Amino acid sequence: HFSNIKNLDMKLLFEIYNNLNKPIELKNSLLEVYNDYFNHMSLLIHALDPDVVIIGGGGSLAGNNLLEIFEFGVRNKLTNSYKDIVDFKLALLKNDAGMIGAAFYALEQSLKAS
Repeated sequence: HFSNIKNLDMKLLFEIYNNLNKPIELKNSLLEVYNDYFNHMSLLIHALDPDVVIIGGGGSLAGNNLLEIFEFGVRNKLTNSYKDIVDFKLALLKNDAGMIGAAFYALEQSLKAS
């Protein structure tokens, strides 16, 4: 059991997970820590009916290990009609996606005001 796992850096957690050959104990701890996220994501999937869920932000720096855990955790909460139709991917822009999106929005708004 990993105590205080919530206080650790996400990227570090997933590096440890990968370097230790994905121990089931750490996987279970990660699934428990991110359970609330999985609940919220599954609710959004059922409400919005997306084809793809894109994981971005700082957590996306953890790479495919993060994607693997999130996909497993979320799929377990989806109804059967959604389990096989939703795809999970990492944002290509990783942690910069939000910043670039905000800059684009600001530019777009300033052009509208001109």
